[in-house]
Amino acid sequence: MADCAYCKANAQLFDDGVPTCISCANRMALEMDKRVRVTLVQDLVDSHARAARKEMRKAHSRLNDFLSRGIVPEDLKQAGGR
Repeated sequence: MADCAYCKANAQLFDDGVPTCISCANRMALEMDKRVRVTLVQDLVDSHARAARKEMRKAHSRLNDFLSRGIVPEDLKQAGGR
């Protein structure tokens, strides 16, 4: 058995060829899980921000069209306003 590359305890060889003890392997798996989770949550937050910006641009454009050119959006013509 080799020494763990991280904590120097007795270790076994895993697929990557680096001697790693069970404790360090578990810790690294948890760290990887945390990084993946953080990345996925950040992607979700970013997607909401992009959607919000898109909605803001649309609302701004509709208001600008109305104020500058008198164009009433179709959905407001049919519904008679809000």
